[in-house]
Amino acid sequence: MAALQSDMGKKQVRHLAIPEGYLDSLVFIKDNIVYTHSDAVLELIKELGGAWRILTIGKLLPKKWRDSVYKWIAKNRYRWFGRQEVCMVPSPELNAWFL
Repeated sequence: MAALQSDMGKKQVRHLAIPEGYLDSLVFIKDNIVYTHSDAVLELIKELGGAWRILTIGKLLPKKWRDSVYKWIAKNRYRWFGRQEVCMVPSPELNAWFL
């Protein structure tokens, strides 16, 4: 994982020619395939495995609908879950996931 604004993130954006319009989204890159918006979430859920995989049934819905739900959740997430004043410092185990 890397923030799109980080040096590694910027390098990946250039290398994979990710259009700027996708920079308002979660971007997940796997095997040099770029997933954004709801596709990124569904691919990450597949990576989680276990019971979470049942949520990949959402892939059956039209992408336009899925992306609308993704954008609605993104727009309202701070109202529902609050906003942190400082970024979380990841544990050593979690830090291994970051580039």
